[in-house]
Amino acid sequence: MACGAHMDICVSFLDKTGKNTLNIEESYIHACPTLTIKNCTPPFPRAPTLSDLPLDMGCADIGRDCALFNSCETCTEGGCGWCGQTKKCVSGNQFGP
Repeated sequence: MACGAHMDICVSFLDKTGKNTLNIEESYIHACPTLTIKNCTPPFPRAPTLSDLPLDMGCADIGRDCALFNSCETCTEGGCGWCGQTKKCVSGNQFGP
């Protein structure tokens, strides 16, 4: 992009309806970021500042969302820890949370 040194880069995790797409858990992150290049002024004489340029980056998952597992067997097979007291799958391993 020919903005030279004159631009701002903004990161948003809101979708088009305004819903937050950033979910951070202890061992899991889900995000659908959008980068927007603002105030882009090309480095040549009398060039106008360009309008905002949104760039949809797609969604990414990092780690494991243990809350998706609903039994001890699938939880521990999925690399998470089963909490016998709450009957929930959480970050951990086969020995527990």
